[in-house]
Amino acid sequence: MKTIKIFSLALLAVLALTVGAFAAENKTVKIGVAPGPYGDLVKLAIQPSLEKQGWKVEVVQFQDWVQPDLALGNGEIDANVFQHSLYLKKFSDDH
Repeated sequence: MKTIKIFSLALLAVLALTVGAFAAENKTVKIGVAPGPYGDLVKLAIQPSLEKQGWKVEVVQFQDWVQPDLALGNGEIDANVFQHSLYLKKFSDDH
């Protein structure tokens, strides 16, 4: 449980810094999630925390792991949080 809290806080900090870079003007962010623990993390921890800071958060649900990255690349969403660096490198090489 302690590991989950630490991971959640670290992820929230990174997301907040990233979001601030491109959405500071309107304080709205679209976060793409796939079903499972990362989607739950966004909905139960990250979204409420960002909303307490004055952000409007729109969670966009996807049904697989590829679509959030494609949507992020196309500018349809502002962030996603489900991948690790090896997955991102492989995805980037493939697409």
